[in-house]
Amino acid sequence: MAAGLIGMGYWRNLLEPQYPDVACFVDDSWSEAERQTALQYLSRGRPLHYWMGMERCLLGCGEHLHITGCTDGTYYWPESLLHYLKQHAVRLPDTIIHHLHQQPAFPIDAAEAIEETAQTDFCWWKNQRGWQTSVTSLQYLSQQEIRGFLRRYDCRQIDYSGLTSATDNTALVSMVAALRQLVS
Repeated sequence: MAAGLIGMGYWRNLLEPQYPDVACFVDDSWSEAERQTALQYLSRGRPLHYWMGMERCLLGCGEHLHITGCTDGTYYWPESLLHYLKQHAVRLPDTIIHHLHQQPAFPIDAAEAIEETAQTDFCWWKNQRGWQTSVTSLQYLSQQEIRGFLRRYDCRQIDYSGLTSATDNTALVSMVAALRQLVS
């Protein structure tokens, strides 16, 4: 059986409402030295999965980001996480920073030992709330994007069958309500 990984750095978007909102993790006061340590560590991640296409930055800068899943043998994160740390002052939870500091060097052997079929558990990550509670990355969507999404959502044209838990479905309902407020 393949070893399991802990997912992190995946953010709420219109198709994955169950993840935390990246805007809540922005922290301009985070130590630049610690940010650089995190960036250096995460940039060494072993690419585990390559996905076709790109995603657009959720914080409105317009940059298109690669969708590559990386690992250090313990955590699994998207390559795009580096963009958010570097360009938008996103700060990682203390648990992750503690993990980075506990490594004397990047654990290449542990990362290389992970099989492509390894399962990733996102339960811990989905419960992270960040440092700010009164912000949302949804504000960076255009009115046209929001209306188009709501029209498709109301017609049940978006497949959310992957949202299997009550918590995931609550996150979807909450996101849709927030989007309706943005266009009202």
